[in-house]
Amino acid sequence: MAQRRYHLGIAALGLAAAAPGQAVLASGVMPILALPQSYETHAACVAALEEVYAEDLKQVLARTTDADGRTLERTLSTKGIERIDDNRTRYEALLWFHNGGLRIDLQQTETSHSFEHRIRTCDGAVMTMSGEVGYTLSTFDPIDSPPPQQTQPGAPHEPERP
Repeated sequence: MAQRRYHLGIAALGLAAAAPGQAVLASGVMPILALPQSYETHAACVAALEEVYAEDLKQVLARTTDADGRTLERTLSTKGIERIDDNRTRYEALLWFHNGGLRIDLQQTETSHSFEHRIRTCDGAVMTMSGEVGYTLSTFDPIDSPPPQQTQPGAPHEPERP
């Protein structure tokens, strides 16, 4: 076990030395390998792009907060469907998912962030689908209002005062 800690420490030191003056951040990205799909015509391929765009728009959700302080938000960044020329059309979008919850121990809201970067291109009647999925570090924000009272199960509740 001591040898494992030693190796982990050396690895961490190596990371710090490899990027002096740079913050080491935790995040991850996984590519979506290109996948072609054939359609009858270019117009049918473009119609499929329009369906993907419409579905992405339906996923957008303004930030909501429930009674327990959990937050949910979905945002979409896109230029929409772009016609490059008569036989080539493209749709690119970045869909963000933000999910948060109260951290009573920190008196903050912790929000995790993940994304889907979608790229769809119609070259003639063939759509190529690619992109990436990933996540970034959680962010922490002050609690907007006092958190709900926490009580131990079975513990008596403080009586209401007149």
